[in-house]
Amino acid sequence: MKKYLKLLYVTGFVFLSVMLIKPDTVSAYTPEELYNYYENDDGTITIRGISHFHGDNNNIVIPDKLDGKTVTAIADGAFENDMYIVGHITLPNTLKTIGDRAFYHCSELRGDLIIPDGVVSIGRSAFDGCFLDGKLIIPDSVEYIGPYAFSHCDTTGNLKLPAGITQVEESAFEGCGCNGTLYIPYGIESIGLNAFKDCSNLTGDLTIPDSVKSISEGAFNGCSGFSGKLTISQCMKNIEPDTFRMCKGFTQDLYIPGNVKSIGERAFYDCNGFRGTLTIADGVESIGEEAFSYCEGFTGDLIFPDSIKSIGSMAFQGCGFTGDLTLSNGMSQIGDSAFFLCKNFTGTLTVPPSITKKGYNAFEDCTGFTKIVNNSNVSLFGSEFLSGDDDTFIDENGKLIYGDSYLGNIYMGKGTYIRTSTVSIPVKGIKLKSKRENILIGETVSLKATVRPSNAANKAVTWKSSNPKIVKVDKDGKVTGIKKGTATVTVTTDDGGYNATCVVKVSKPIKVRSIAFERKSYTVKKGKTLDLGYKRYTIRPTNATNKEVTFKSSDKKIVTVNKKGKVKGLRKGTATITVTTKDGKKTAKCFVTVK
Repeated sequence: MKKYLKLLYVTGFVFLSVMLIKPDTVSAYTPEELYNYYENDDGTITIRGISHFHGDNNNIVIPDKLDGKTVTAIADGAFENDMYIVGHITLPNTLKTIGDRAFYHCSELRGDLIIPDGVVSIGRSAFDGCFLDGKLIIPDSVEYIGPYAFSHCDTTGNLKLPAGITQVEESAFEGCGCNGTLYIPYGIESIGLNAFKDCSNLTGDLTIPDSVKSISEGAFNGCSGFSGKLTISQCMKNIEPDTFRMCKGFTQDLYIPGNVKSIGERAFYDCNGFRGTLTIADGVESIGEEAFSYCEGFTGDLIFPDSIKSIGSMAFQGCGFTGDLTLSNGMSQIGDSAFFLCKNFTGTLTVPPSITKKGYNAFEDCTGFTKIVNNSNVSLFGSEFLSGDDDTFIDENGKLIYGDSYLGNIYMGKGTYIRTSTVSIPVKGIKLKSKRENILIGETVSLKATVRPSNAANKAVTWKSSNPKIVKVDKDGKVTGIKKGTATVTVTTDDGGYNATCVVKVSKPIKVRSIAFERKSYTVKKGKTLDLGYKRYTIRPTNATNKEVTFKSSDKKIVTVNKKGKVKGLRKGTATITVTTKDGKKTAKCFVTVK
């Protein structure tokens, strides 16, 4: 009876507790019992955590008042690493500050995160690691967002920064999952280190307003989802290293304003989505290593203003420009591999007299230029502009620069060079691959002629036989033997009259008179092979011209024979193997017995 009463008592208590829980709450506790808090000097309340387990799958509603006093702050680390906060959280409308790490790694939070209007400050790592799946709304009342405040928060929709802040702190939104447009209001002056790094789902345009004076390294590194135009502030002094690295989705043109003095290392590395021109305004002074490497989508001309003094190594490696390349008159040196693999330039390369040093492989594989104007005293390597044996430039004196071996020793000093594909190149000679041919009456052979240089404008040739009654040749160099004798075939170029010859001897074929196996019969074991090839038969005369033969078995169930005369025994019995000459259809037979 005591056990029964005890069970009834516990059951009744649990039932009563459940009945006391109100919708949208997490516990039967009163708010004063549920939360840890303290009273501030001004009579307001700061919440510093939850004092009791509050269940699963419930929304969290933080009250406006506790003990009749207004809740204005959430303390540092108040809910840090709280795995039991599950579902949507509603913050009080009276809130002013959210402390450092307040909700750090509350990974079970879900839904929208709406920061109430009136909040002024959001501390360092306040919501870092909260895997939210709804919208993030930050009111304009917010004046400070700490480093890592929303780092790795998987929110959705647009991300609109509040108008009340003047700077975006380090990694404030790093790794956020927002999948809409990023709005940066006018009034923000600085964007910190890695502020939006790896926010790969952001889309649309990115406009950096003119109020922004500085953007730190890596601020937008890896933001590969942007799908529109990039507009850069007119008030920025520098574009720091890795700022827009691997922002692959930007499209349209890119304009670098003249207030920017330097473009840092890898600033636009692998931003291969741009589909227009790159314009660098007068005022920019330096471009760092790999700054625009593999920006393959850029087209048109690349013209450097005279304000530019240096270009770093690999600065434009692998870019896709399709027009002219004009270097700055203020530039003294070009970095190693600065334009390596820029194969699509098709216009003029202009090197100014100010250049005193050209880096290693600066123009390697820039094989599309049609004209090179070198106004400097620095020699360019011909190998960097020539794609192979068929490629040549011609200088002002008419001297050809070939794309053949030892190109590193061919220098292009001060002067103008024109790719020969754009001018008429005269023929300098011709040669035949073969100088002597032996053929039979009725046979044909094609002679191959090579005109030099290979990019000569007019490669037309004429073929002629010294005795068409012996040897006939057509317009393509195909020679036919007519009767026994010798004749000379000559090929002559239309341009310049250069010629080459081949002596052709025509012989009368020697007919096959007979064929015979060396024996009349052979034996082979079942499953084994027997060679009846050319060593087992004799063709007469031995110097017959055509000694081709075919083989045939009289019974393929007993023996088979291939085209080389190899016989295979399949089952016991005897079959006849016949060999037949192609010339004259002469035959010989032998018996093969399988044991």
